[in-house]
Amino acid sequence: DLSPLLLRVRRKGSTAVDVCQVLTESLRVIEQATSRREEDTLTEAMMLYISEMLESPALSNQIVAEHFHMSESAFSHAFKKRTGSTFVKYVTDLKIQRAKSLLICTEQSVEAIADRLNYASASSFARMFKAETSLTPTQYRRLRESAESV
Repeated sequence: DLSPLLLRVRRKGSTAVDVCQVLTESLRVIEQATSRREEDTLTEAMMLYISEMLESPALSNQIVAEHFHMSESAFSHAFKKRTGSTFVKYVTDLKIQRAKSLLICTEQSVEAIADRLNYASASSFARMFKAETSLTPTQYRRLRESAESV
């Protein structure tokens, strides 16, 4: 907010130095806001790209970093700083959310969902799902089906 800065300039007795300081501070505030918007836009673009690639076997930290013209290290650091989550945790969370949706909205088997989300096996998918939700995929589906029928 630039209002307090502009009020300083309007005061009687403001000198050219005062005006210069206010302009300098105003530029700093504007640059910070612009930088935050650019970071937000980049973060949103990263998250959208990951979501779009979620079912691709090619999805990896390296592929996303290359897409955004960054080194893996720079991407990992920037992603963690901007989202508060590591790339792997973010992808895992997205996959679990997608799996929940597929379990509820389709009749696909657990094996088909595991394959669609590029898990090595249905058992590794079920382990990950249970670790994140405290339920197996089958238990989750049954629980949701019984909740809908009430």
